[in-house]
Amino acid sequence: MSKLFITIVALIFVINVHSQDVTGLEKRGRESLKARDYDAAIGYFTEVIKLTSQLKGSGRALSNNFTDSDETDLRDRVTVIDPRTAAAYVERGKAFLAKSSFHDAISDFDHALVIKPGAAIAYHCRATAWLMLNRSDLAINDFNKAVKIDPQFVNAYLGRAMSEVDLGDGRAAFSDIEQALKLAPKEANVYYHRGDARRRTGDAAGALEDFDRALKLDPNYASAYLGRATVRLFKREFDPALADYTKAIELDSNFPQAYAGRGLVYLMEGKDTEAEKDFVKAIGLDPNLRSTIETNIRTINSWKLSGKTK
Repeated sequence: MSKLFITIVALIFVINVHSQDVTGLEKRGRESLKARDYDAAIGYFTEVIKLTSQLKGSGRALSNNFTDSDETDLRDRVTVIDPRTAAAYVERGKAFLAKSSFHDAISDFDHALVIKPGAAIAYHCRATAWLMLNRSDLAINDFNKAVKIDPQFVNAYLGRAMSEVDLGDGRAAFSDIEQALKLAPKEANVYYHRGDARRRTGDAAGALEDFDRALKLDPNYASAYLGRATVRLFKREFDPALADYTKAIELDSNFPQAYAGRGLVYLMEGKDTEAEKDFVKAIGLDPNLRSTIETNIRTINSWKLSGKTK
């Protein structure tokens, strides 16, 4: 048996083992994302990236980040040995995004786009991270690219609409939402986003209608309960607001905004112990909420002094 034949057989064996390892890691990573075990997901997708890509000249597996450089330089230095590398960066970026590690998420989406510049999902995810960092201008740029690549990308229209609301362009926002409605007229997600846009532009009645419609389409839509609760809270409808926040928590026990909102209701009702528990839970789930919660507490305490909570 020739050495060449043995080498080829060995190479095929290594490739097969490598492929099986990657498939298993991808599956466990996706399962961890679904279960909201984001640290585990990050670990699995990091291993996928190490197995499927390398840096030119060094032979080293890609680590968490490239050295600081522009996209052209990155593209020159990357050798992709498996088409799943870009997808792994996107999935790991989603886990970072869920952990509110927005800059790490953006770095991963950058990497994915260097490898696969036509990945609409990477532009969408990066735009979402920019939106969370209050960079609506950069978010709109990425949502624009996602829509250009995939004109049927409903969530990209919705994300762009939220960015446009942030920038005070309500006309453009509702135009994008109407486009999303044309593409997906029976998706609860679309009505939820229109309700949120209406809430943020001062149309409380319209917002409630859309949140109700979203819940009719999907009775287990936790975010729609959160949206409806928020409108009811500012209308001083405390009991219905409390019920909606509680329902959102029942559907999603790791929903920091729902705990923060319910805590505000408890605080307005003078149930300070319950409020404190919810605020601690919310901050534990998302430390970025601390400043917002502290500001809201000061506002409510000032309302109490002036009798505005009645």
